[in-house]
Amino acid sequence: MKFQYAVPIIAILHIFFVGCHSYCIGTCYSGRLFPETQDIFHGKHLKGYSYNNITTNDPVKCYHHCVQDCRCKACQMKDARCELLDEDKTFKADNFTAESGYVYFDLKQTLYQGKSDIVQPGVCYNGCCRSQPCRNGGTCVEHCISPKKKFSCTCTLNYHGIVCDKTHVFTSCLDVLRYHTPKGSHPKNGKYYMHLPGLRNRLVFCAFESKNRAWTLVESYSISKIDIYRAMVFHQFIARNHNNPNWNDHRQGTHFINYIRSKSTMFRVTCDFPRRSSLVPDYLFGYLRDYDIIDHGDANPVSQNA
Repeated sequence: MKFQYAVPIIAILHIFFVGCHSYCIGTCYSGRLFPETQDIFHGKHLKGYSYNNITTNDPVKCYHHCVQDCRCKACQMKDARCELLDEDKTFKADNFTAESGYVYFDLKQTLYQGKSDIVQPGVCYNGCCRSQPCRNGGTCVEHCISPKKKFSCTCTLNYHGIVCDKTHVFTSCLDVLRYHTPKGSHPKNGKYYMHLPGLRNRLVFCAFESKNRAWTLVESYSISKIDIYRAMVFHQFIARNHNNPNWNDHRQGTHFINYIRSKSTMFRVTCDFPRRSSLVPDYLFGYLRDYDIIDHGDANPVSQNA
């Protein structure tokens, strides 16, 4: 790869710094307009962490895009493509590999605090959340400790990733529980998207009782719908609002129920589940090995263990 600039210009660029201290509000970042020689790596690239590609053959412009983006930790170029990276070679050394034609630029910045009455002492503010980088309902939190971590996102139930742009692929409520347990957290009862055989993006309500027990809602109805549900049995294909779990009128179809049955060991029936603090009284619990509600079809429990 050949850069289209003269060496004397590089020497001039190296003496200027990004940012103007006079206009800094909160936490700001300073650094060179172009990295020094020791931070440029020819024939190397960081694989798997490019989140934005920009068309340019000017490495100075490529680096400038990285400086202006709170998510960017490094950038790299090949031909006329500039790739912004949300990781760097230090923290992802195993992915920093040789690749002909690439040039890698490590972002180097330092922090400084501006003088302003707008931001109180001890309060972190760097402006990175103003652009609302967190997607799918995620909450942005700014960080003022390291130039390589300027913000983070707290994602909603079904999403993850640096900016909550990735969807969790769960195949059961137990998958949800197993995902959270190693992280030291406990998932919240609520709706999750499931990718089931033949049923992609099925919205399912999950309830979590302990570190190793998760329940899947297969049916729920109000007293006003009792006559409708009394006439329905599980081995018949009768679904109601199957992709909209709710307490008043909801029933999954036979295909879904059979799939959950294949992964389940227990079933339970409760009354007024969302508003009760205890599962007793009005509680029926059983093992599917002793009584198979799918084949018998004469019992209508509202949830199964999965």
